Amino acid sequence: LLQSTVDQVQGRASGGLLSVGAIAAMWGASAGIRALMNVLNVAYGVQETRPMWKKYLLSVVYTIGFAALLTCMAALMLVGPRPMNWLARQIGLGHAFVTVWNVVRWPVLVVLMMIVAALVPYFYFKRRGWL
Repeated sequence: LLQSTVDQVQGRASGGLLSVGAIAAMWGASAGIRALMNVLNVAYGVQETRPMWKKYLLSVVYTIGFAALLTCMAALMLVGPRPMNWLARQIGLGHAFVTVWNVVRWPVLVVLMMIVAALVPYFYFKRRGWL
């Protein structure tokens, strides 16, 4: 069943199916962000004062921002020494560049994770005027 579905998608242009899937994924992820907003409101005993349209718009913007950070984090984990060797040769950099990349990519990944974890309360407190 899975193979036939994959063959159908590959065999014809299914831009509509891809668009519906992307919209559904965005809607589901932004619903998770809205749920997090509600949980933070309950946890801190704050009444929601924003109009519904603003809450939905902010949840989509936050979702896109977090997706971009998570994509960067995944790229840092996946881009290892081989692609960086190729890139270093293309640019004309030496083996030291690849060594530095292998050492630096993990601390950068940790910093990005900390940024993601810090942005949620930051935006929450900033909106409340507590920052």
